[in-house]
Order: sequence, then structure tokens, then C-alpha cells
Amino acid sequence: QDFNVPAERLVLLNDVVPDRFFASCDAAAMREELGLPKDRTVVLYSGSLLPGKGLGHVLDAIAALHDRRPDLLFVLVGYPVDEVRTQLAARGLADAVRLVGRVPYDDLPRWLAVADIALEPKEEVSGEASGKVLHYLAAGLPVVCFDTVNNRDLLGELGYYARANGPSFAAAILQAADDPAGRQARGRAGREAVHRTHSFAGIRAILHTWYERLRDRAASGG
Repeated sequence: QDFNVPAERLVLLNDVVPDRFFASCDAAAMREELGLPKDRTVVLYSGSLLPGKGLGHVLDAIAALHDRRPDLLFVLVGYPVDEVRTQLAARGLADAVRLVGRVPYDDLPRWLAVADIALEPKEEVSGEASGKVLHYLAAGLPVVCFDTVNNRDLLGELGYYARANGPSFAAAILQAADDPAGRQARGRAGREAVHRTHSFAGIRAILHTWYERLRDRAASGG
């Protein structure tokens, strides 16, 4: 509006997820390297281990599923860990959780590669977007999350959605855990979608298309 640029000449370029997050690897070998069992379904959360990030929903879900589903192993990648470790011990949940702590950004793809399900527990009222969902999708992971505007924009029908309460979050985790074929299909579809819109190759293709349009428009005097 300030510079009188027509809207049809504007394009928004998305955040880019580095190529290493899209790379495939031998998940079984990576689990062995990271000391994770091969026979359990790994449910992963990455990010700050703080209440404002929705961690309480994760801990409540772990507690709700602890006795019912010993096949689930929750992996929490992030910090600070002291308070979370204390809570897990007090609630008798330590055996269901691998508390990884802080890892370098370059190492995060290795942890995503060994997961079966990813968690984004922030609610709409957090006022924050869910940037980690892009990384989950790039790694081919199905995502359990709340049904927020941002999550719907990123995931569409690919998410396993919970309502805004703890029991519902646990139920959404169970839905994904009991749907191995479906979650793998959603993971593949999510990876393909985010590769088109948020990878270096995807952004390059968008830029190339727009440069061609501008060139043709300039050549025609438009």
C-alpha cells in the first residue's frame, strides 16, 4: 500500500527447514546408537520443558498411559530438566521417559529420526506459533497436537487432534499409537507437503516461478 505494489506481484516465502531434517536414515541403527529400545513406540517432544509450552499436557498424558501402555516410551528433548526430572520421579513415571536434555540444533534430526510420533502440546492461548511442527513434518513424523488455527494451517487433515484438556491429549496419542499404517501414511504426506513449501528446493522452485513471471511481464511491458 505504501509503495503502490500490486498484490499480485507479491509472494510470501516461508521459513526454510534445513535439508538434513528431510534426510532418511536407518532408524533401527540410530536407536541402537542413541540407546533406545527397538521394540517400543517412541513418542517424542522437543522444545523448552516449561509449562507455557504445554509440557503439563505431556506429563499428564504420560501419567494417564503409564500403566496401560508399557509399549510407549516418551522421549523429551529440551531443557531445563531438573524440575521435570523431579516431577517424573515424584509421579513414578521415570521408567516411561527418556529425558535427553538440551541438544545442539544439528543433532535434532537424529532424535526425530528414531521417533514414531511427535508431540506439539501448546494450546491456542499460548499466543505462539508451532514452528517445531515443520521439523516434525520434514522428518516424516505424524503429529499429535491441539486443534488450533496454526496447527490446522500446517497440518490440515494430517494431524491427530486433541481438544483443550489433558485426557483428550492422551487419547490422541493412543489414536496415533494404535494406527501404525495410518500414522506412517500421514507422516509421508506431511514430509512431501512441507518439502514443497519449506525446503530449500521448494523455496527455490517458488522463486524461479516468480522470476519467470516477472521477466515475462516485463518483456510484455506489464
